[in-house]
Amino acid sequence: MPDTKRAIEQIPDDLDFELVETLLTSRSDAEAVLAYEVLRGLLPELAVVMLANLREVIALLPDGPFLTGNGLDTLEAADYEATGRSYRRLFESDHGVFGLEFVGEGTLCEAIVVHTATSRFALHGDVDSAIDHEMLLVFVSHRVLLDAILEGLQYLGHVLEPPIYVTVDDFPAEHGTAAAVRALDDLF
Repeated sequence: MPDTKRAIEQIPDDLDFELVETLLTSRSDAEAVLAYEVLRGLLPELAVVMLANLREVIALLPDGPFLTGNGLDTLEAADYEATGRSYRRLFESDHGVFGLEFVGEGTLCEAIVVHTATSRFALHGDVDSAIDHEMLLVFVSHRVLLDAILEGLQYLGHVLEPPIYVTVDDFPAEHGTAAAVRALDDLF
């Protein structure tokens, strides 16, 4: 699994955040490939590849409700507090404290909820939603957040297996073909 904190650190403060947001959250392969190619001209190759890998991890975050391989009570081994209807934990990051909460019981996780000082949101409200601008900004502000979510999912036995890109040409080769096929289907 890629180190998402390192991938998020590759986003420079002076970079057009809309390009990064399009790459990381777009449901359209064509939009993502276009953003990738523009970023490829602005960032070092390693940074662009890491962002492409980050996109794949974000895309695989489970929609609630979802079944886990282990019961939610296994989160207690990772210092989560049982509240009766959820398991929650506070984390420190460079931008303060955030909370992570897995809502549900048994092997049914109804939602993954993130709490910050200024916001509260559930990851992927439904199958059609994408991570929105505010949620992505929280990921960037709290760079350890996504790694904490992935660690919690591992405790739950819900392992993500994203494709991993190694070279700068891997992402456009995989998604460019899918975007071209979809465009041809739309024409005919």
